[in-house]
Amino acid sequence: MMVRLLSIQMENAVQDIALLLKQSGWGIERVKKHQDWNGKYCPHRILSENRWNSFLKRIEEAMKPKTTIQQKEEPKMTNTLTSTVKEDLKELLKETYQKGILKVEVLQ
Repeated sequence: MMVRLLSIQMENAVQDIALLLKQSGWGIERVKKHQDWNGKYCPHRILSENRWNSFLKRIEEAMKPKTTIQQKEEPKMTNTLTSTVKEDLKELLKETYQKGILKVEVLQ
């Protein structure tokens, strides 16, 4: 239970820091440890587990724009599975996208 809580807290920190950096127009180089200012060994868990660089990378990843697919309207197609489900699904998605029923947007 404690490990799960720490994982949730870490992900919240990553997301909060990424949001603040994006809102301020700053880069990852602005993220500092308490240790950089006053010598305190903090954040101690990240430092003792040698995870500072991976923490920064997670923040950078969270700052990148995300691509999503939004559904514009309900597709009005009949189910015509013929050869394999995978091929039919691929064709259905292609037709849906070509007809403008699905739309791809890049979130900033």
